[in-house]
Amino acid sequence: MPSLVTPWQRRLFPVLLAAFTAQLGVPAFLPFIPLYMEELGIDDIGEAARWSGVLVAITPLTSTLAVPYLGLVGDRIGLKPLALIGLGVGGITISLLALATSPWHLLIGRMLFGICGVYWTFFAAAIAEHAPRDDMVRAFGWLQMVNFGAPIVAPAMGGAVALVWGLKAAFVLGGVMFWIATGIVALMYSGGEGLKPQRSGAGTGSPWQMIIAQPQMGMLSIVLLVSFYAEGSTLPIIPLYLRVLGVAADQVAATVGLVTALSAASYVAANAFVGRFVPPRLAHLAVLPGLIGAAIVCVPLFFASQLWHLLVFRPLLSLFTGTIPALVYTAAEPFVPPERRGAGFGLLTSVGLGGTAVGRVASGMFASLSLSGVFVVDGILLLGGFGLYSALRRRFPYPAGGRRAAREVCAGLKKKCKSR
Repeated sequence: MPSLVTPWQRRLFPVLLAAFTAQLGVPAFLPFIPLYMEELGIDDIGEAARWSGVLVAITPLTSTLAVPYLGLVGDRIGLKPLALIGLGVGGITISLLALATSPWHLLIGRMLFGICGVYWTFFAAAIAEHAPRDDMVRAFGWLQMVNFGAPIVAPAMGGAVALVWGLKAAFVLGGVMFWIATGIVALMYSGGEGLKPQRSGAGTGSPWQMIIAQPQMGMLSIVLLVSFYAEGSTLPIIPLYLRVLGVAADQVAATVGLVTALSAASYVAANAFVGRFVPPRLAHLAVLPGLIGAAIVCVPLFFASQLWHLLVFRPLLSLFTGTIPALVYTAAEPFVPPERRGAGFGLLTSVGLGGTAVGRVASGMFASLSLSGVFVVDGILLLGGFGLYSALRRRFPYPAGGRRAAREVCAGLKKKCKSR
């Protein structure tokens, strides 16, 4: 009887387990930062909100600047050692936030934690190292499912710990999750040839030069940027939007949790779908339905007037944006030389984190003028990304796929359905 788990899946199991464990760490404390402001002596709600916004956004902003260049370092010393450093120091940094006596301490800690985000580059590079080309969409989809699946349960973990031992304990819990992830990588993952220290062409030059050398990388980066922007810009305004829709003040927190959980579940489902049905050679084409679908969903979100509108269409937005990251990583993989995986996947990680950070900051600016205007900006950017990518794809065609491949895949799906 053949094994249900293939060798490459066994090699990736520690990577996915470590990614899941680490992703449990951040949402375990992040939702409680606004409440932590009160413990630090900030009683003014407006000042607490401003600090909370900065503290949430500063980590992805720092990662955006640092991770691509740390990826270069990883290519020289090996991505596994760099991941161990990032995860280990990240755990220490998060735990030390429990000792903060000023918002400035949290700011410094969150900036340092942003530099530790290089561990996500290792996870992506390990997928590219071990997953066969035919299974790469599925493997990158698993990584995205882990990324958005862990936050479904992590806030409940952090809330339970905070209820029993106080808010500071939630930060310690986050640190412990990172230390466990460090142990998983150190003890369970044996590594791969492409993740070992490289010499030829590694560790030199700017990661951003890859966009100039390979225009397709730049095109895919645009798609990744706008998708993460849309996903990151809408969730911060959900509590305010619920108040506008007439949700009672004592029910806002629970409803925010419901909307967030439904959106995360939709994101996970989207990655499961593309991993099951989209072949890697069509990944560069399959990003287009996700962009246009997400742009269309922004229209009913703009006109939302009842709670059920938000409960239906906000998760639907995640269903479309959720298809994009795994497809972008898969489509970009042929353009990332094995000796520069740290730089290449660090660049893509940086773009995604940058989109999230800018989306969070920009949503606050636009929401001060009009809450629904956030969805207008999202729709325009998604449509713009769709149009720009479509135009550039004609000028810089992807070397694989095309209409013929799409017809072959559709014919195969029809045949499979008939056989059932």
